[in-house]
Amino acid sequence: MGVVYKAEDQRLERVVALKVIREFEGDASRKRRFWQEARAAAQVAHPNACRIYDIAKSRTAWSW
Repeated sequence: MGVVYKAEDQRLERVVALKVIREFEGDASRKRRFWQEARAAAQVAHPNACRIYDIAKSRTAWSW
């Protein structure tokens, strides 16, 4: 679900993964899946797994 990019957090000077998901207005099941996946991923704390630090919405996409 979505596309993952390697990015740089310039404020904290670190490499991050940025997951971008196209808009899903009008698709309740896709929106529900997005939040379910985000909540599940936020519970994972492991050195080999990405942590979620933020969820943001732009004009056309969600990202975390």
